[in-house]
Amino acid sequence: MRQWEIESLGWTHGAPANRRDYPGIRGSVFLTDSRLVAISGNYVQGGKSSAYGFGNQLLLTTAASKISNMKASRDAAGTFLVGQMRLPWITGVVFGGEAVSKNSRGEVRLLGEHVTAFGDPETVMLLFRLRRPIEAPEFVEELSERVKRDRLSWRDTTDDQCVALNQLPSPRALRVSENTLPMISFPVAYRINANTASNGANSMKSFSTS
Repeated sequence: MRQWEIESLGWTHGAPANRRDYPGIRGSVFLTDSRLVAISGNYVQGGKSSAYGFGNQLLLTTAASKISNMKASRDAAGTFLVGQMRLPWITGVVFGGEAVSKNSRGEVRLLGEHVTAFGDPETVMLLFRLRRPIEAPEFVEELSERVKRDRLSWRDTTDDQCVALNQLPSPRALRVSENTLPMISFPVAYRINANTASNGANSMKSFSTS
């Protein structure tokens, strides 16, 4: 199992407007041979009061924000913000290292697909930002290797799919145009649902076979 520190966690489905983020948090992302889990026990932030005027009014505004943060932390005590993606579900990964715009630096987007209540396929993403953006290529390289190793061991992986998996590009070698983030697509993914949760050579070890 590998671990990296993160400073934001979020998700989205369908349209970009559906994106939800928790920025400015402290947490970790864990990568195993069966899934990825991101977790934060320090994710709640109170409301921020706007400052108007000078002197004592500014001090009072700062104090009000601190009180709000303290109350929010107390209310969330014992709770955690958690996101997970099983390796067989991941259709691709988009990532930003150090040499990208500040808004995307260190961000990792794990792509998958589920079916909506209306029966339509829809892209979903688990989003997080690494605290050290320089680690983004290392993370994606580790993820890619584990995805490849798992899928090469599936019984129903075809020869052509094995070739495609063995030809996955190195994240450090990807070159993209300006204002574009590099992406790696993984063949042979399953749709996200309860029935596919145990698919994969390692995922099935988490479920009873009796």
